[in-house]
Amino acid sequence: MNRKLTKAISIFMSAAIATSCTALCSFAIDKDVDYKINSTYANVDWSTYKQYKTDLHSHTTGTDGALTKKETVEKHYDHNFDILAVTDHGTTDYGWDDPSTNKAVKIAMSVRKGKLPIEVLSSKGETSDGKEYTYDGNYYTEYDDNGNAENSMLRVPFGNEQNPTSFNNAHVCSWFVNYGNDTIGGTSDYETPIKNIDKLGGLCVINHPGEYSGARNVANYDEAYNTDNVKFKYVVDKFANILEKYPACLGIDVNSKGDSRTRYDRKLWDLLLQKVVPTGRNVFGLATSDSHNEGIVNSGYTLMCMPEKTVPELKTAMKDGAFFAASYYMGSKVEIRSWSEELKAAGVGLELADSFAETYSKIVEEENAGKQRTIFAFDQEAVTPKVKSVSVDDVEDTITISTQDAYMVHWIADGKVIATGNTIDLDDYSDEIGSYVRAEIVGEGGVIYTQPFTLEYDGAPEAQTNRFVDLGGATTLLADTIVKFLVKVLKDFRVIDIVWYFLTKKLYEYARKGQQVEIKPRNIEIYDIELIKVNKEEKQMHFKVRCSKGTYIRTLCENIAEEMQTVGYMKELKRTKVGKFTIEQAITIEQLKEGQNIKVITIEEMFEDKEKIQLEDDDIKLLLNGVKLKKEKQDGIYKIYSKTNKFIGTGIIENGRLKVDIRI
Repeated sequence: MNRKLTKAISIFMSAAIATSCTALCSFAIDKDVDYKINSTYANVDWSTYKQYKTDLHSHTTGTDGALTKKETVEKHYDHNFDILAVTDHGTTDYGWDDPSTNKAVKIAMSVRKGKLPIEVLSSKGETSDGKEYTYDGNYYTEYDDNGNAENSMLRVPFGNEQNPTSFNNAHVCSWFVNYGNDTIGGTSDYETPIKNIDKLGGLCVINHPGEYSGARNVANYDEAYNTDNVKFKYVVDKFANILEKYPACLGIDVNSKGDSRTRYDRKLWDLLLQKVVPTGRNVFGLATSDSHNEGIVNSGYTLMCMPEKTVPELKTAMKDGAFFAASYYMGSKVEIRSWSEELKAAGVGLELADSFAETYSKIVEEENAGKQRTIFAFDQEAVTPKVKSVSVDDVEDTITISTQDAYMVHWIADGKVIATGNTIDLDDYSDEIGSYVRAEIVGEGGVIYTQPFTLEYDGAPEAQTNRFVDLGGATTLLADTIVKFLVKVLKDFRVIDIVWYFLTKKLYEYARKGQQVEIKPRNIEIYDIELIKVNKEEKQMHFKVRCSKGTYIRTLCENIAEEMQTVGYMKELKRTKVGKFTIEQAITIEQLKEGQNIKVITIEEMFEDKEKIQLEDDDIKLLLNGVKLKKEKQDGIYKIYSKTNKFIGTGIIENGRLKVDIRI
């Protein structure tokens, strides 16, 4: 006798015994459904894996953030993050020691926010509160007063928020591949960056869809993403189409930056799941801080389930969906009311339930007045809820989530809460279940969202064939053509460089105002200096110097004058040699235009005197994707070759770590 028939009979007998009369009894008999439950946590070993607190979306003064890159790293570290991605607009993160910025975006933001400094990490240094730190390109570590290493925070390579000048915030965060640096444009155009990131082997997510869709501005929950509305139907179809085509796009932001703009995006998530899961893929939900200032750094995060904290394991966890989204904020009045009622019904977390109820009432008042302003904020000092394990029983058709410091788990199917409790028996809710279920966990210290459990069974919803035509291409063409034309004109006439020059404050500007500026010392070396001529009448001296990289000859002139107990300045400078290239090998602009006997020197020839390193194909792939490799060699520049002796480019070894320098 199968399990479901046995269960139905037992329910019948229990009902008959309970009534002990001849009256008709009414009760539900389960459908005979055999579910195959697909869990994104199937490969997680809960006894050995750790959950690493991760922020996949943060900003710095490289574009429109208020914190420098150094400060952003420090603040995330202070909030116990284990993994961080810096994702400035149209600016690829090549390292936390790299000051690269998108000048066009930075200038636009500077006009709006004022001049903001750019400060990066060194290989070692001191934090703003006096702690020592080290940074090796992959990990940032701080040390206590006794010199003991504290937690190490992993850098996610090549973070970038694509579509930097999108007029409607069609933003996409990407990681692991070098794409989109110093770009502009992107209005309405999700597909171009996602397609290219997919092709290159990276991963990405659709950011804060409530901004692009305009759902953030809708006052009523029922109106948001109502597909009877042509605009919202277009948005849902557009995102579904992208998710079906490109596996590299993991899913969408479901809670970020305090949840004001994403408060309806869990509703969008459920709509997308209903459309996309029947096609054979899942749609993951991520939570991030999207931090542009210190106050929002710890607002949202993702918990990565990994055996160790490395870039390859991180990428695997993200591809598999072995993570939980989490947040300290909740903005949907429908969700807030639901949690309040469920907690009160269960008699747990009653203070939290009351707080939910108060917030709900306030939001209703604000909506009636025209605009919601209140968002529920959890206590960040409280212990955050945690998932201890997830188990699936395909025979019993159950999913069980073991939790810690949580008041309640509730289960959602097709956008509706169908059950509460740590375990759900799918057979009890077969009439309400479509192609997935997902869980949300709430506690005093926040909310956690599991990834969806997709379901296969006879009678499951089938994929719908929809021919989607993205009419947003006309908007993209119009908006981006204007922006790109303006930027091209500005670049051609060097306006951007000129504005950048004036936005970047020079040391002499501070000096003229009598302001003290800490100038970090730089180690340089003077290999040779030769006095060539002294002109007493003109009070000039000419000398030849051979020096290391980073030497300021202007400062050297001032130092020489100071030693002579006078003052002086550099009048003229002529560079006669760089590395092994001399001025005799140089050509004039006229020769270049005429193409007179010009020999092109290859990158490989330029570094012919450098030592050669051969790498396996897997190591080359890691290196080119931003991972620093351990190499027990002296610091310096090296030529990188494959095992087949193909020249890959050059690399730099610093503190026993090899990173890519010039890529061919």
